[in-house]
Amino acid sequence: MFKKALITARDLLVSEGERFRLEVEVERKILPFVDPAIPGVEVEVEGTGRVRTDASGRAFLELGPVSAGHHRYRVRLAGGAGEAEALVRAVPRGEPVFVADIDGTVSRGTSVGFALHGNSRVIPFEGAGEALGEIARRAAVAYLTARDHVLLAKTRDWLRSHAFPEGPVLLRRVRIWSASSRRHKIACLEELRSRGINLRWGIGDRRGDVEAYAAAGLAPILLRRRRPRWLAAEIPCVTRWEDVPPLVR
Repeated sequence: MFKKALITARDLLVSEGERFRLEVEVERKILPFVDPAIPGVEVEVEGTGRVRTDASGRAFLELGPVSAGHHRYRVRLAGGAGEAEALVRAVPRGEPVFVADIDGTVSRGTSVGFALHGNSRVIPFEGAGEALGEIARRAAVAYLTARDHVLLAKTRDWLRSHAFPEGPVLLRRVRIWSASSRRHKIACLEELRSRGINLRWGIGDRRGDVEAYAAAGLAPILLRRRRPRWLAAEIPCVTRWEDVPPLVR
């Protein structure tokens, strides 16, 4: 029997009144990014019910509908082998959503650097928290990142420690070597769009971010020191976060 498990309770962005499926992944902690699935263990979602993981180490619990706002679900394994939290943001039908990349956009540095260093060494971009806080007063905020799922809790802790507005952190569904960041983001955004989520704007620092947002029908915003030649004339390129809120209208 394992003594300690890695539990990932995935965040979700849903519409108010929509039923949803909470996904929990349970893995054995061996080494960083070496974490085989643990099938057949009982997962308890506090106040809602219990379910067992399947052969891939995943468990799914049908929940909802829920009112608009943030909903937090505590997930535990039988026997106290570990616990996690899932954040579900329910938005009213039609409410606009602003999507933000993390690495190189709200956080200075790369996903590799974030994985290797403690949160205290990861510096946010100046003005990012304030700008997103202003945006959050008129749109829901969600964080879309190509970070590996094992970094979910660490990422959420970092965002909260720097007073970023609360919002679901949407990470890869597969390992970082299995699909490009661009493909991951397009798939995630298209799935949200298919459920009627009003995705309106997206900000990132890379060409793949701009392409993913545009492919899913969002208005892209590029954060760069200089405007690249490949960027279409109609897409804004900002050098400072304080220039972003005026574009969200």
